[in-house]
Parts: sequence; structure tokens; C-alpha cells
Amino acid sequence: MPKLKNPTIKLQRESLKNVLKYVYKAVPSNPSLPILSSLLFSLKDKTLTLSSTDLYFGIRSQVATTSDEKTTFVIPGSIFKDLINSFENEIVEIEVLENRIKVSSGKSSAEIPTQPYHDYPEFPDISEKVISLPTQLLGEIDDYVCFAAGTDQARPILTTLLLKIKEEGTEAVATDGFRLATLKVPQISSKKEINILIPAKYFTEVKNIAEQSSVDEITIYAENELKQLRFEVGQNNIYVRLIEGEYPPYEKIIPSHLPIEAFVDGESLKGELKRAHILAKEVSNIVELVIGDNLNKTKNALESMVIRANSANQGKYEGVCSLNNEVSQTLPISFNVNYILDFLINCNPETLSICASESLKPVMIKVPDKSNYRYVVMPFRVSST
Repeated sequence: MPKLKNPTIKLQRESLKNVLKYVYKAVPSNPSLPILSSLLFSLKDKTLTLSSTDLYFGIRSQVATTSDEKTTFVIPGSIFKDLINSFENEIVEIEVLENRIKVSSGKSSAEIPTQPYHDYPEFPDISEKVISLPTQLLGEIDDYVCFAAGTDQARPILTTLLLKIKEEGTEAVATDGFRLATLKVPQISSKKEINILIPAKYFTEVKNIAEQSSVDEITIYAENELKQLRFEVGQNNIYVRLIEGEYPPYEKIIPSHLPIEAFVDGESLKGELKRAHILAKEVSNIVELVIGDNLNKTKNALESMVIRANSANQGKYEGVCSLNNEVSQTLPISFNVNYILDFLINCNPETLSICASESLKPVMIKVPDKSNYRYVVMPFRVSST
């Protein structure tokens, strides 16, 4: 009886490197199960599928091959990735042997032990289409909204991005309890109302892969019983476990009566806040903005804004930004400076408007060319000195 030939997979090294770049994003640094540090390989119909997961976030990416055989194996992820990145020849061959694989490129080769592929977690079948989103919109949502989500895993609902898809349009919302970002997109709608809670950090990864893959749009599929989503991004499928819970009633904190509106240059304000932050680190990053004031108390004070930071041990900082308009009154407000800097760094507005009513009531920040965008920040109460 003739000896069966071992399955052999021939690949372009650059194509394999690109796939590994995506798949390795879901390999956990501290896996809850040892096998999660490995990659699952599946060869079928001249396509090699690489998979990884941390049980909450998973990626499956495909790369074409000339092999028409069928095989499945699991190998340590970091060893394989580092080995492929070290090769210089353009062609990589993987020969599947008993309990190991042989990886060859040019005159170099290495053998890596395999693990039982049945021990690797299965990926669910998620086929119910929810909606398709342009990649450009993913970028806008990530830039303008995701940064406002929380990072405290003790409050998982606040680490999510809420997508509210309705007949009149889609709204993206994120809040950490101290700030809120919301972007409405009327051109993306659905007759069926859908609310999706996606961990914001995973949405950012989906956006990054979509941009790196140069796809025009992505498609979202859902499996409601399993509480999972699948994002189809070109040759990549990204699996995300949804967060369960009730999102806070964020509409209640969006202020409506804001008689004071100050227009200011984004770069000027960013520079002043960065300098104030140097001295504010010791005092919980609290910086005071005095709208309608300047250091010289001149008659043009209502066309300026003072930025102050005061630390008993480190000293104090004062700076002035010119406003693009004259405000109706002087108003001091104290903020965590990071909340404003995060907005300025992520959104990078040329001009912004700061809308307020009282020193201790929520402040709304708007961007003139983004009429459907709102960023709300809660001020901080500071003791008088």
C-alpha cells in the first residue's frame, strides 16, 4: 500500500505576514486557557484560514494557496509569527506531519509541535445580517465617539459603544459617566430598531482592520441567543461577544439651555491645555477655564478665555486664548483637562464652540462642520482657596 503524502501548503510570505498581522490581534497576552495563545489553521478549497480568539474577541483571516488538500492543526502563535517574520525568501512551505509541522523557506526550515485542534474553541455560525457600514463612517465614529467610553472593567456597560439603528438613522454613543459623545448619522437606517452594545476597544480594532484592508464597507451579522456579532471585513471575519445590560439614560444629561457659547481655535486651546496639564497632574488633572476673561482685565475680556492650573507644590500656570466671538458674560468652569484634550486630540477640530450655562452644570462642545455631533463634559467642583 503506497504511503500517503503529507499535506503541504505553499504560500507567499508577504501574504502570510499580512494575515498574521490581523489574526495576532486576538491572541491574549495572559490567556485564560493555554491553547488560546495558539493559532488554529484550517486548509480547505485552496484557502488557508487562520483563527485566534480570547473568548471575547476573535479573528479569522484567509490567504490563498495552491494546495487543494484538506487539513487542520493548531500551533503556538508567537513562535510561528516570529519565524515567518524572520524569513527572507518569498515562498513559505508548511508540511503537516504527525504531531508537528515543518515550516520551510529557502534553505531554512523549522519543526513546530502541534496541539489537538479539537481543544480549540469553536467559532459560532453567525449569519443574520444586521447592517452594512462604510469604512469612512467607522473612522468618524472611532475618532469622535469611542474615546469617551470608559476603561473600568468593574463597570463593563460603560466600556461599550452603543449603536442605535432606527428608521430615522443611526446614533453612536459612548460615555464613561463623566463625559458623553454622540454622533447621529441619518443616512444609515433600518426599518427594524436595533441596539448594539460593542466594547469600544473592539470597534476600534474593526475600524483599524477595515482601513488596513482598504475595504469600502463592512457588514455586521448577529446571533442574538449567543450575544455575539460577526464583522465581515474583506477576507477577515471578526467575532465580538456583546456586553449585556441596560445602557444609562444618556439623553437626560444632554443640556438644552446653553446661553453662553464661546468659539475658539482648536490648536490654540490644545496648546494652552497641554501646558496647564504639566502643573495640574498633582491636583487630579483639574484645570479652570474662565470664559470671557483675560489676565489684563481689559475691556476686550469677553473676547478671551483664561486657562489656569494651580498646584500648591508645583506652582501655577495661566494662559489666554482669544475667542472668535464676544460672549455675553464671564463664566469660570473647572474640568479634568484630559476630557478636553482627548476630544481635541481625537477630533482635531479647526474651531470648536464651548456652550455653557452655569459653572457646575454640563458643558456641551460642538464642532461647526459636524452639526449631528455633541460632546458633553461634566465640570468639577473645586474648593475655594
